[in-house]
Amino acid sequence: MTFDEQLRQAFEALSDRLQDDIRREVQIAVDEALAAKSAADSAQAVAAVDNNTRLLDSVQWLARARSLGETLDTLASAAAREAPRVAVLTVRGGRAHGWRFIGFGALDEAPPVNLMFDDAGIIATAARDNVVAVGQPAPAFAALDAAVPSLAVPLALAGDVVAILYADAGSTNPDSPNQGSRLNAEALEILARYTARSIESLTAFKVARSLAIAPPAPEPSAPAVDKDGGEDVAGARRYARLLVSEIKLYHEDSIAAGRRDRDLGSRLGGEIARARVLYEQRVPPHVRARAPYFDDELVRTLADGDQSLLETR
Repeated sequence: MTFDEQLRQAFEALSDRLQDDIRREVQIAVDEALAAKSAADSAQAVAAVDNNTRLLDSVQWLARARSLGETLDTLASAAAREAPRVAVLTVRGGRAHGWRFIGFGALDEAPPVNLMFDDAGIIATAARDNVVAVGQPAPAFAALDAAVPSLAVPLALAGDVVAILYADAGSTNPDSPNQGSRLNAEALEILARYTARSIESLTAFKVARSLAIAPPAPEPSAPAVDKDGGEDVAGARRYARLLVSEIKLYHEDSIAAGRRDRDLGSRLGGEIARARVLYEQRVPPHVRARAPYFDDELVRTLADGDQSLLETR
């Protein structure tokens, strides 16, 4: 079995475990609802069974997603089964950027929303504090209907919020088809939590796979092979790019502030040092000696070409 096959097998096993964790949680709710139904065959108990069976289906949809974009799209579709209006927004640099909208009319076709946190209401609260926020719609959505109950659930990776699942109960207008609809807050929170864990496993898979790109260090008895522009140099560059891209993914706000205040090196010193250790452990010394690939990538990706931003004070 090749390394890539072993890695994919491990990833699929991890995904299965994540899915099983959430399925177990949902199944408990289904069993409780069934017990309630047998004790009293009420409309509420029947609805609870239907709700949780639907949630199990949604978890299975999410488990089949194999990319970040596919996962976020699937989250939006699954959440739309639990609320009349839903939106998935990514969080970068103090803004919430529209990814996908369902139930918002014109917004559904081409999401133009690019919200500063000051205009994002409960979306900003969820993003800043990494908490589930409830209240009225964000100001940007107020024109649609300012009175409906709304929910914003953060998707956090390594403690940093990278996306928000927003949902509300539709319109209060008696003539609207969404009037009187309710949002299933518990189901939405489960879907968001499972999505965050799925994205973490996808990210871990990409990092692990990249470790196979850079060649191992040569045996002590073997001379260093001269491969200018060859596989070892290309591998070192790709690995440096991956490590620095991971820093950028998880620390967008710190990078923006560091560029503004010209203290990027101080702000991200710990993250850069940890990434450098990984780079030096994986890339052989004779390859590192050719050129400062890691430092070049820091300047290009984090400092936007300005090396002085990375100088510590």
